[in-house]
Amino acid sequence: MKIVSLTPSATEIITSLDLSENLVGCSHECNFPEEVKEKLKVTSTKIRPNLSMREIDRVVKESQENNSDIYEINHNMLVNIQPDYLVTQGLCDVCAITESQVAQALKYLVNESGKVTKVLSLSGSSIAQIIEDIERLGNEFDRVKEAKDIISKANKSIRDMMALSKIGKSILFLEWVDPFFGPGHWVPEQIGLAGFDSPLGLTGQNSREISPSLIRTINPDYIVVGCCGFGLEDNRRIAARLYENVHLKELKAISEQNVYAFDADAYFSRPTLRILEGANQLRWALLTRSSIHRCIL
Repeated sequence: MKIVSLTPSATEIITSLDLSENLVGCSHECNFPEEVKEKLKVTSTKIRPNLSMREIDRVVKESQENNSDIYEINHNMLVNIQPDYLVTQGLCDVCAITESQVAQALKYLVNESGKVTKVLSLSGSSIAQIIEDIERLGNEFDRVKEAKDIISKANKSIRDMMALSKIGKSILFLEWVDPFFGPGHWVPEQIGLAGFDSPLGLTGQNSREISPSLIRTINPDYIVVGCCGFGLEDNRRIAARLYENVHLKELKAISEQNVYAFDADAYFSRPTLRILEGANQLRWALLTRSSIHRCIL
């Protein structure tokens, strides 16, 4: 059985089900676990490196307006691989290959080689739905026991976090900062599991652009920077610049230097169960004022 993953979250789930040997190709963004870095990369991006956040936002919005793609699938590589499965996502066209691109790739595969490949699309936008996706892949790939073990461990972690005391303070989680985007999908759940309140965002809904005036109205106790796809050090640099933003200077979180940054790429951006570790990190870092995550003047 040969599997190709077109999104990092699918790759993480596939390898967690003990299917690393079956994973013969993955996306250019797949970087966890370490072993997948050596896999064939069947996708690429049209976004130039070193663009600013504002420039990336403009490229994404223009691609949506023009109905154009910002990622590409290497069709010839797929023909050479002859995969039995393509695992993709239907959650966010900004983050990965679109479903229409997958349809085009399938058509090319059939026309060039006669290969019929089954597509599995993951669309978990909440913790419960992510668990459902894991269960579905476990059933499809005959890894039922492995999936059950993973889910059992996750449910215990959720119960343990829910048993902890509530902090009662608010977090504004920023998934982008130029322009500002609030929390979406599972991130409000992560904030709740960590014991805090999220004044913006509803579980399962997309992240939305927010104005500085709305941020001032909320006046959160903490600001957490977890820009989509960015690691800890990049998000620390981004977070530190918030102190220079004239629109935010009167905020409680700014005056008390309660601005924090996290590795969003690993623990907040992807629909995998590593988001539970992200929730734990969030609670620990804010309660201990961790110098690893706290950004001060």
